[in-house]
Amino acid sequence: MAYRIRFRKMILKQKKLDTLVNNKTKELNNMVNKLEQTIRELSLSEDLLYKSNQQKDKLTMILTHDLKSPLRFMAKISDFIFKNMGRVPEEKIKSSSLDLKNSSQTILAFMEEFTTWYQTQKENYRIKPQWLNLKELYSEMHDFYADILKMNNNKLLIELDKDLLIVSDKELLKIILRNLIDNANKNSNDGQIIISAIQNENFIFLTVKDTGNGMNEDQIKNLLRSNSDQRSSLEIQEQLGFVIINDFLLKLGGKIESITSEISKGTKIIIRLPATLFVSKDVVNTGQLD
Repeated sequence: MAYRIRFRKMILKQKKLDTLVNNKTKELNNMVNKLEQTIRELSLSEDLLYKSNQQKDKLTMILTHDLKSPLRFMAKISDFIFKNMGRVPEEKIKSSSLDLKNSSQTILAFMEEFTTWYQTQKENYRIKPQWLNLKELYSEMHDFYADILKMNNNKLLIELDKDLLIVSDKELLKIILRNLIDNANKNSNDGQIIISAIQNENFIFLTVKDTGNGMNEDQIKNLLRSNSDQRSSLEIQEQLGFVIINDFLLKLGGKIESITSEISKGTKIIIRLPATLFVSKDVVNTGQLD
């Protein structure tokens, strides 16, 4: 009888011990899991910090590169006007003043585009879709570049037979067009830049064609690399315009459809956009249509 009592006590004691061991094991497992989670979070934070610092380096290089030339040009023109006011023909002063105006306008447009692009890199950025008349939008581009194109003696022509409507983000689309036209103007002299558009079923195809310097196959392949994270800082500072174009097209559900070019004869770039902006995993659409 006494043996049975002792045996039962041993069984109960063993069960209590097992329970204690199991509880301690669970506690240790929870501690290990929390520690592993903390390590993952620290690694993620370190990775985000590294990427953030990389992004800052790229942004600094972009700003330095893209602002240096126009600011140097503005300083040179301002100095010329200051030193020669009343000493050279008035027409020359007017021409230099126009150059100064165009350069300052270019810097302002660049800063606005850069700010918009920087905002779109944030996770909570929201696009603002609305009905747009492409003929009216193209007319805005024509007016904006009226004086700027004179510096290279280029002409901007619009080929659009009818009013085409598109639902998209006006500011992002304007920046895409401005960068395409600006790139064509920089690489053309005494030439033409033609902007056109056609609709094919559910898509709008916008075309910017120039009679400029043209590009080789390697340059075209480099421009078609859509992800700015895959580019070096040097590539981004040299090709910010196309980085912006690719990033914004992605947010608008579009893409560069094709680039055709021939050295010394010009370049033709076609972009494809949905006629009506849709919601996808890459596009957060909370705007109200006008």
